[in-house]
Amino acid sequence: MNLSFVKKRVPLRYRPTLYLESLYNVGTGAFFSFLLLSQVVIKTILGGTSQHLSVIGMAMGGSSLLSPLVPLLSRKISMRSMVVFPNLVVACLLFATAIPYKGAFLFTTVMAIALTIRVFPRVGEMNMYRVNYPDTHRGAAVGWLKAIAGLSGLIITIIGYWWFGLFPQYYWGLYWLTGILFFVSALCYRRIPNHGADNIRAGGHSDHPFAAFIQGIKTFLSDKPFVLFQVGFAVAGFANHLAWVYVSEVLTEDVLRPQGVMNLIPSASYRFFSNTLGLHRDTIITLTVGFIVALVPSILMVLSSPVWGRYLDRVNPMIGRFIFNTIQCVAYGFHAYGGFSMKVWPFLVGATLHALATGGGNINWLTGSLYFATKDRVSLYTTVHVALTGIRGLIAPFLGRYLVELPGVSGRFSIFAVACVLSLVGALIMLYQGLTDPGPRNGT
Repeated sequence: MNLSFVKKRVPLRYRPTLYLESLYNVGTGAFFSFLLLSQVVIKTILGGTSQHLSVIGMAMGGSSLLSPLVPLLSRKISMRSMVVFPNLVVACLLFATAIPYKGAFLFTTVMAIALTIRVFPRVGEMNMYRVNYPDTHRGAAVGWLKAIAGLSGLIITIIGYWWFGLFPQYYWGLYWLTGILFFVSALCYRRIPNHGADNIRAGGHSDHPFAAFIQGIKTFLSDKPFVLFQVGFAVAGFANHLAWVYVSEVLTEDVLRPQGVMNLIPSASYRFFSNTLGLHRDTIITLTVGFIVALVPSILMVLSSPVWGRYLDRVNPMIGRFIFNTIQCVAYGFHAYGGFSMKVWPFLVGATLHALATGGGNINWLTGSLYFATKDRVSLYTTVHVALTGIRGLIAPFLGRYLVELPGVSGRFSIFAVACVLSLVGALIMLYQGLTDPGPRNGT
């Protein structure tokens, strides 16, 4: 990542903000890596079940239902403060992961609370993108920031990958390290220059929360292109919330443990782990699952985010989402084949493709709704976008848990097959809208 990129793509006025937000994304990237690593901790170290994974999945997505509180809170609290102070609370919460209580129960509870609190900074960051960077450079700037976050997450993932293998009983040490990084990064965000508009309002003049909510729904429904955009987003997004968090469950419980990890990974790798390093079978399973669901995705998201960011500056968000949904469709197709064939390599290919889609999809998720929003509707459109994510994020893991617990091949195949079909439908909706779209509705 060369700093000449910043000079070429970001105007001088916005560079101090970009530098400080880059430091902030060191912490957020480290935190995001735990969405990947927590699956490994729950399944292979703490002996958790699909129920614990479903709680993490619901907290990750369902917490977005709290996003309508953001416009209401923004009347009293600046968006910048809404990013900073909840993150400080989350940083302190991570220190509770060291408390041993009922196996995976307390760990899952702490992570679920942290993910829930994170909804406020997440929405605040999205709203601040509209203030901090012009439309013409926003994709590149956010791509740069996500690359920084991805690099930070990659470093933490690599450390965690080996730490969990060598010192599984001290898994919480990595969470303490991230808590410190997260705390410092939040303080960096506090120093971002005020461009005169960090108190972004929801739009409208009503001070009554219920009246403001009704007004917001009417505004949303009156914008038919934005509604269609959210429909396409919802269909493929539902697929992700349905299946992604259960990849580690199927890989660990249905493939590696029953058949024996020594029969499924390359013999040279198994001999290295077993004979050279002297690792136990369960530790080798931890490293194998971590490699597929955490390490490989982290590397590819780092490498792809800057490329996707520049690409998204050149196309409308629907065409971008069509590309990401299509890749996601193929990824879940490989996962489905892995569940059917009981082989490891399709999961690796599926994780690789899914990570490439996520590298750009995260940027698209953060900036896509801004394409439709005029300045007075930024907070409203972002809130609607995140709240709809919360609805599917709360419902989909329930359905996913039902599917993954079906007996035999039905469970390990059907959950990914359904996700594959939903991703394809979402891609086709986005392709239609992208090809017929007249252009952006927001001004600079």
